[in-house]
Amino acid sequence: MEFTSICETAMELSDLMTSISFDCLIHRIFFQWGLLAYRFRLALFISPILFTIFLSIGFIFIKQQTTIDPQYVFSPISAPWRYERDVLSQHWPLNEQEFWPGKSYDYNGYIDIIAAGRNYRDKGRPNMLLASHLNELDRINQYIIYNLTVPVIHNGKRYEVGYTDLCMSYDWKCYLNDHITMLMPKQKWADFRGQFAELANDIITNEVKVTYPIGWRGTEPIYFGALIGSPHLTDEEGHFDYVRAVRLTYNVREEKVGNISYLWRKKVASYLSDVLEFGMYHNESLPEGLQQVADSLTPKFTVTFTILFTLCGLSCVVLLNHNGFFAPDWVRSKPSIALAGLFCPMLAIISAFGSILWCGCLYNAIVNVSPFIVFCIGVDDMFIMSAAWHRTNPDLTVARRLAETLAEAAVAISITSITDMLSFGIGCITTLPSVQMFCLYTFAGTAFTYLYQLTFFTAVMAYAGDWESRGLHVVTFKPAIDPNDADTLFKRLFMVGSAPRKENLQRSDRIVPARKTPIIQVTSPKGVTKAPPLSSKNNSISIMERINEAFVRLESRMDHADHVCLLTSFI
Repeated sequence: MEFTSICETAMELSDLMTSISFDCLIHRIFFQWGLLAYRFRLALFISPILFTIFLSIGFIFIKQQTTIDPQYVFSPISAPWRYERDVLSQHWPLNEQEFWPGKSYDYNGYIDIIAAGRNYRDKGRPNMLLASHLNELDRINQYIIYNLTVPVIHNGKRYEVGYTDLCMSYDWKCYLNDHITMLMPKQKWADFRGQFAELANDIITNEVKVTYPIGWRGTEPIYFGALIGSPHLTDEEGHFDYVRAVRLTYNVREEKVGNISYLWRKKVASYLSDVLEFGMYHNESLPEGLQQVADSLTPKFTVTFTILFTLCGLSCVVLLNHNGFFAPDWVRSKPSIALAGLFCPMLAIISAFGSILWCGCLYNAIVNVSPFIVFCIGVDDMFIMSAAWHRTNPDLTVARRLAETLAEAAVAISITSITDMLSFGIGCITTLPSVQMFCLYTFAGTAFTYLYQLTFFTAVMAYAGDWESRGLHVVTFKPAIDPNDADTLFKRLFMVGSAPRKENLQRSDRIVPARKTPIIQVTSPKGVTKAPPLSSKNNSISIMERINEAFVRLESRMDHADHVCLLTSFI
């Protein structure tokens, strides 16, 4: 019984030693990748740059794949209003040649102008029914209708296109904001002299009624509730003597001349008056406002990049203490790592946007926020890997130091990147297009950041390690001056650095295996035969040896110390 318990204990220890935990497996994989990355550092440095240039071709599709429709971007795909709008559009379709205001629910080519007198501190807004203000409003309306044009080049000829060329009409007549004339005194409506003066006056008095909220022009109702603002009523019939604001509306076609109509509306929005103040709204007001907010992020992105570069650069500076005088160590300091730490997420952002646009996905200004998140993730990974590098033994070879750096930082950067990708990946399956687009672009940016951290950034670390091992200045790439040889303050501050490690110090006997396998010796009593060796263990060792031999063949140029390290990682 005692022997049986000893054998069971030995088998449990054997199974424990041969088992590989997930954490240990990740460390080993990244350790081996560090050795390979050092050998192929040139390819890993160039490939991400070329790959990013290739994917950036997708930016040529950004204009045609940009959507600025807030109704599509900010409402769920399965929202009930989409079905309801389709029903309304089906029963009340838009006919640009038989247009009647308020009849259709599906027209977008419009611009509304709210005109009001300039505000006075003591008196407030003046009465828009004053002759001076109505005359100015009529002048502006006439100018917009007949004089405000945009140039169009067609078949090599230049044309001036105005409102009367673009307007939606009824019986070939445009809507010219005739309510301005109705608000004027009756003497301004027409010339009442002559034999028809009395008849015309009777028609105006009996057939035209300027009342709020509904007025009449013969049998045609005029809804003044949508045309004037804040009226002061004088009787129960709805007559008024004060109006704070007047609305002008211009409806233009969208089907075949939508691009020209858009240019015309933009030109109207830039028109001003010295007497009146305007508040303008058109169907692109909300999309353009959102785009302006997104465009305002561009200078902030530059400021963010500058601050991050300064912070990363300072964090990569190593101070050298020579007889109580502290100065930057221009051998162990690594500003190249700081620059690569910012350049890496920038490559990832370009690759992500280019690849997604190349696949035909839509773009909206809301995704301009994602680069800030990608930069944060990339800079965080840079700090982790830089700190892991400085914790390695400088007496080891560069390949070994790089392998240990990746092995130590593996879990941190992998868990961070994978959880971020998982979070944004789940967001891609939501029904809200704005969330879908934002999560898709951020997911791709995070994935490319993780990929480029293991390739481009690792290659830069390999080169920086080579410069450090050779004692080269990080800026001039020439041998740094020994602190004892610095005879001026300038040399002490900007030229000194640590001495390079001697090659004879980088020996394999300095490399201690990460862990040793305990040896358990079990002696069997007389008459008891030894149990046969566990075939599963032998098989697992042979498989590991085969994998090891494959890596050794790939790493044939590395020194013996790195091979010993790779061998001991499988023991």
